[in-house]
Amino acid sequence: MFIRSVKLLLILAIFAPYPCVMACDTVFRVVRENREDDQEIFARSVIEKAGCKIEIIKPVKGVVIDRRLVMIREGIIDLLVGVNKRPEREEYGYFSRPFRKEFVRIWAKKEDWDKYKDFDLATFSEKGIKLLGPSAGWYGPEFEAIRKASDKNLIQTTNIPHGLELLLRSRGDVLLGADNFESRFPDEVKERLVLLPPVLYEDTIHFMYSKKTVPIETVKIIDKVLVELLSEPVTSPVSKPD
Repeated sequence: MFIRSVKLLLILAIFAPYPCVMACDTVFRVVRENREDDQEIFARSVIEKAGCKIEIIKPVKGVVIDRRLVMIREGIIDLLVGVNKRPEREEYGYFSRPFRKEFVRIWAKKEDWDKYKDFDLATFSEKGIKLLGPSAGWYGPEFEAIRKASDKNLIQTTNIPHGLELLLRSRGDVLLGADNFESRFPDEVKERLVLLPPVLYEDTIHFMYSKKTVPIETVKIIDKVLVELLSEPVTSPVSKPD
C-alpha cells in the first residue's frame, strides 16, 4: 500500500506546480542505511520540489537509527526520513507533519503460516518462540518492554538484511519490523515470507530535521509542499494519516 501511494505522490510531485518552488536553497545531508527505498525517493521529490537538495553521505551498511539520531543531534546530518515523533527527540529535532502511518508487523516463512497465524506478541514470548527484532528504534511499548527485559527468546538484529538472513537460516522463527521494511526485501525473499495478521502497533511517520543546522522557517517551507501533496484526493485514501 505504501509503495502504491509513493508512486502516485511522485507523479504529482513531477507534474504539479508549487508556489514555494525555489524558496529553499538548502542541501540536506542524509545518511543511508542500505539502498535507496521508497520513503527516500518520496522525500527527495518533496524536498527538491521545495527548491532544496539531498546529499547522501556515508552510504554504508550498519548506520542504525540510534547512531543516526546522534548524528542529527550533533548536526553531522541534517535530515532523517521516516521516523517516529518522540518527546526526547523533539529536544534536538524539528518534525514535519506526518506523511504516512506505520504499522508494526511480524513476518514468518510461508510454511509456518498455520503455526503462527493466530499468535500475538505475548504468545510468541510465552511459548518460547525465537523472535527476531531490531536492536534500535521505536516499535511500540509492548516490544520495547520485551527488549528492555532482555527476553531470552528475543534475538536483536542490527538491520533488515541481518534479520532476513537469520530468519531464512532458521536462527529465529519470526521477524518483527515496520510494514515498510518489505519495500527493501529482495524479490526472491518476498516470495518466501508472509505477514502474520496482528498489527502490533501503529504510529505516524515524519521527516526529522536537526535543530543545529536547519532553521524552522525552512521546515515550514518544505511542509507546505508536503501538505499540498498529501491533500490531493487521489492519494488521500492510501497515504494521508488521520
